[in-house]
Amino acid sequence: MKAFHFDCGRTCPRGLGLFGKAFTSVAPPSFVTRVTLLETSEGPILIDAGYPRHFLAAPERYFVRWAALRPQAGVEQSAAERLKAVGVNPRDVRHILLTHLDYDHVGGVVDFPSATLHVLDAEVAAAKAPRLGFERLRYRDVESVLAGRRLVTVRSFAHPWHGTVSAAPLAPLASVLRFVPLPGHARGHAGIAYATDMGASAIDAFSSAPEKEGFSLASWTLHAGDAYFDDRELDLVPFSPSGLVSGRRELLPESSPEFASAAAFRLLVRATSLLHADASQAARTLLLLKRLRGEGLRIQCSHDAAGFLAPPVGRVPNSMERDHP
Repeated sequence: MKAFHFDCGRTCPRGLGLFGKAFTSVAPPSFVTRVTLLETSEGPILIDAGYPRHFLAAPERYFVRWAALRPQAGVEQSAAERLKAVGVNPRDVRHILLTHLDYDHVGGVVDFPSATLHVLDAEVAAAKAPRLGFERLRYRDVESVLAGRRLVTVRSFAHPWHGTVSAAPLAPLASVLRFVPLPGHARGHAGIAYATDMGASAIDAFSSAPEKEGFSLASWTLHAGDAYFDDRELDLVPFSPSGLVSGRRELLPESSPEFASAAAFRLLVRATSLLHADASQAARTLLLLKRLRGEGLRIQCSHDAAGFLAPPVGRVPNSMERDHP
């Protein structure tokens, strides 16, 4: 299996600058939109789809979204155009695995007409019956985006996976590709884990792995979607989920190099909690991610610009990163 990582839409969301370095260490403050392409024996598979071409081509036509996101990208940064740049026809993408149904993750599926969409059933239920105004706003375009599409909902987590549960969206790839529930940001938010060979040559620039059972945790990468927004969130040392959300100073041990910047981290936690449907559940998910990372799992989120590495030499500029150090 090979993995390509694309930045499919740099944005400067309104209000992001107010949080400064507490929210993102990139200057000026901005978010990337990570889309991952997996080359597998079942054909090309995407993890999330980013923004659609028509939005990036003329975002000002969609005033509310444009004013909130302030996109700094053109149509060439859409997932479909990114794939064309590396020789992949969007019509050849057979499956898209969705971490959740926010527009910046699902909107781009309209550019992949042949793809089957996979998403947790809890997320589909939330989109069909939003509970509050926040959910009504986040899912307002989902019905039109998904209209007429082949949709496979993931219901059962029958596969244990390194101390948690998982589901195998595609049976032929069950040994190397899993849905891992990561609720909090959205009711049906999930991470997508895929197995890679960390010993691959750096010249190759992409990870590969035989599709077999028995991979150690260090052989997996987890696309964690919007479970967090800045890699520094995983550097917090919470005593409890409630403590994590409240951002108390004692969350950071005195030995931590970030102890002196505890105020910034408290602001970070409070700011990101405003972006989650269930802040307490998001905190429990963060605890799980901290444990998994400590045990050797490589974790990537969707929007951390600082965590999005420079592209390998000779590849598409500002679009891809290595899938191994």
